[in-house]
Amino acid sequence: MSKADEGDEDGVIRQGEDSAELAERRGIRLEGRRFRDNDKSATHGKHRPRYELLMAAVQRGEVDVIIVYMLGRLWRNRRERAEGVEILRKHEVSVLCVIGPELDITTAAGRLLAGLLGEVDTFGVEQMSEREQREMRQRVERGLPPTGPRCFGYTADGAELVEDEAAEVKNCFHALLAGATLSGVAADLNGRGILNRNGRPWSHNAIRGVLLNERYAGLRQYRGELYPGKWPVIVDEATWREAKHVLEDESRATSPGPGRRWLLSGMARCGVCDDGTTVTSGSRGGPKGTRGLTAPLYRCRKTKHLARGTGPIDLTVE
Repeated sequence: MSKADEGDEDGVIRQGEDSAELAERRGIRLEGRRFRDNDKSATHGKHRPRYELLMAAVQRGEVDVIIVYMLGRLWRNRRERAEGVEILRKHEVSVLCVIGPELDITTAAGRLLAGLLGEVDTFGVEQMSEREQREMRQRVERGLPPTGPRCFGYTADGAELVEDEAAEVKNCFHALLAGATLSGVAADLNGRGILNRNGRPWSHNAIRGVLLNERYAGLRQYRGELYPGKWPVIVDEATWREAKHVLEDESRATSPGPGRRWLLSGMARCGVCDDGTTVTSGSRGGPKGTRGLTAPLYRCRKTKHLARGTGPIDLTVE
């Protein structure tokens, strides 16, 4: 499913039930192999951990047929579809759709049909995107507020102020221009029990995002250009630009933060978890009696079931 509310799995459950019914009618044993990516779009080629596990199973020769609700649930972009079709062709795997035809990818006709149906799916997505972009441009031209998550200081529709929050936003601008640091502004808000729009404490990065947000000056950015809006402003444009200048002044830059120490820190994913859990880097103590010695390793961020030494892995990747 491309989009689903948090915790909502009804859509993928329905598709799974329909797929299981089709398998039963065709006499195909599922053997408990289900690959479900919920709330993850196939359009932009983003990471879909279960899809990647499915393709890995295909390449290990563990799959004879893929049963899917419709072809668009499997592929939505041209690159991934082309790569997937080639993998299925090489390993002689067919695709059976609940809604749609059976595709024998080992034949030229099957690959042609997969390509044609895939292009129809891609066309539908791209056409919808064009309509959405046109609607967004119209909203910009009319000076309407952006859609999406609520902006701190404004109501959910962005058309009215939340007075107490707006006053805090204005104070943040004045504090910065008076010489306060981002961390200091965040500490002041947290100390007074003022939480962000999600009900969480403020960080210095969150404060920076507020102070760089042109929306508070009644402006909206669209394709690199600023357009005037018709919602109430919290600070005037001159104040916002002055704050922006302060924050983007290179002479103000502080420590860039720690550099990458290990090659795959925050990039590698756990090969045991099936949810794409990122692996982090760390260390563990050496053998008993070697106090102070540590061994660098990659380990699963979610649990402690996986730990691998960083050296051999980095060397292999390099």
